[in-house]
Amino acid sequence: MEMTTTKERDLLLDNIRGILIFLVIVGHMLNERLGEAMWMKDVYYVIKMFHMPAFIFALGYFSKNTQKGAENAVRKFLMPYVFFDLLMGIIDYFVYLQTNEYMVFFDYFRITKPRYGLWFLVTAFIYKVLAGDIKKFRFSVPVALAIGLFIPFFPDFGLKMSFGRTFGYLFFFALGLWFKPEYIEKLRKVPKWIGWVVISLACFYSVYACENKIIKKEVLHFRYPYDDRKKVKQMMMRLIIYLVACIFIMTLVIITTRKKCFLSKIGMNSVSVYVFHLFAVKWVARSEFLEGQTALFFVFTIVYSAFLTWLFSRNLFMKLYGGLMSGLQFVCYKREKAVVGTDDTEESEN
Repeated sequence: MEMTTTKERDLLLDNIRGILIFLVIVGHMLNERLGEAMWMKDVYYVIKMFHMPAFIFALGYFSKNTQKGAENAVRKFLMPYVFFDLLMGIIDYFVYLQTNEYMVFFDYFRITKPRYGLWFLVTAFIYKVLAGDIKKFRFSVPVALAIGLFIPFFPDFGLKMSFGRTFGYLFFFALGLWFKPEYIEKLRKVPKWIGWVVISLACFYSVYACENKIIKKEVLHFRYPYDDRKKVKQMMMRLIIYLVACIFIMTLVIITTRKKCFLSKIGMNSVSVYVFHLFAVKWVARSEFLEGQTALFFVFTIVYSAFLTWLFSRNLFMKLYGGLMSGLQFVCYKREKAVVGTDDTEESEN
C-alpha cells in the first residue's frame, strides 16, 4: 500500500515538481524559436497547457499551514523577487543596452513589471498572503475559476505586477489548497495505464488545438486581456485550458512515482532551479545560436535543460541561494533569525 504516515514526507508532489521544473526550462528555451517549425510549436503548446498550472497546484497543496506561509511570504518570495529583478535589470542594462543615459537607467528598473520569469515570485507572494482567506472561503475554487475567466474582460489587469497571470492561475492555487491527501490516494488507485492513455489523449488534443488555432498563444500565457473582438471566444479558450490542465494534473498524480528518485531532490530544490535558470537561458534567447537548425536546437534544448535542472538543484546552489537571501534578510531585518526554506513542504498539514 502506498499510503504514507503523517510524519513521513510524501515525495509524490516533489517528484511531480521535479518533472515540471524541467519543463519550465524547456518552455523558456523553445519560446524564442516557435516560428522555426510547427512541430516545435506543438511541443511548446503541450508544455504550456499544464506545466505552470500544475506547479501552482503543488504550491497550493503545500500551503495548508496558511499562517506560517503568510508570515514568511515577504522573506521567501517578495524579497527574492526584488533582489533578482534588480540584478537581472543591471545585467541587461550594462550588457545589452550599452547606453550612458542615466534617465534610461532609472526608467529601465520598473519593479511593477516583473521581467522574464520572475512573475512567479510575485504571484506566489500574493497567494501566500491570501491563502488563509482562500482556505476559509467555502466557495474559493468556483469563485477563483470565475475570476480567472472574467478578469481578462478588464484591460487594466495585465502586465503590471503580473496581475493577469496572478488572477489567471488563482484557480489552480485554490484547487491545490482545497485538495486533500485522501483525494490523492483515490487517484493513486486508478491503474497507471489509464493515466498514460488519458495524458496521451490530452497531449494529442493540445497539438490539435495548436495547429487548428483553437487555443491562441496570448490566451495560453494567462497574461493579456481578451481581444475586444473575440472576448467570448477567448474566454471559452481559457475555460478549455483550465479543463485540459486539470486532466494533466490528475493524470500526473496517477502516473508519477512516489518513491525516492533523482526527481525528488530536484523537486525539493525547485526554487533555486527556477531562479538561477532564468539567467542561464537568457544568453540563448538573445543569441542566434543554432538558428535555423531546428532539430539540432531541440536536442540541445532537452540536453541543456536537463543539465541546468540537475546543476541548479545541487546543494551548492541551494546554499548559494540561501546565503544570498540570509544576507539580504540580515541587512533588512533587526534581531531576527533568517528564515530561508528550500520549499513549502514544512507548511503542509499532511
